[in-house]
Amino acid sequence: MKNLIKYGITAFAFVILIAACQNSQKVKEPANTKIKSEKSIPKNKKKNSSDKFPELTPEEHYHAIVSDSMTLAEVAKVNNIGLPFLKTKLGIPQQLNYGYPVSQLKKNFRFTTEQLKTIIEDAKNRSRLNDKIKKSKHQNNSKK
Repeated sequence: MKNLIKYGITAFAFVILIAACQNSQKVKEPANTKIKSEKSIPKNKKKNSSDKFPELTPEEHYHAIVSDSMTLAEVAKVNNIGLPFLKTKLGIPQQLNYGYPVSQLKKNFRFTTEQLKTIIEDAKNRSRLNDKIKKSKHQNNSKK
């Protein structure tokens, strides 16, 4: 009888251990949301932020602040950009709430620091360009 209880407890602990391991590996790879690798883009086709927004002067271009030791939430906060936006663009599930560093997310979701910076800079520069156009239209309307 004692051996039966002993084996039962061992089996129960083993099942809990397996369930915990499967749960920790739950979010491994997003479905159909891979970012195109910069290696697959020919060098003459690569565009930096200033090529995409020629209307902005070099001083007006936004430069993202990203470090591999930062969490994605910290990156979003320091760059004043939405965390859900970044998760969507990187193919990270919205329900992933843990404070994993960017270095870990890069491995699990297969993106580079440069790709993350480009996403942030493009969004911020698009916003700056829209603001500049609105300001220009407002100045033109006030002159009339």
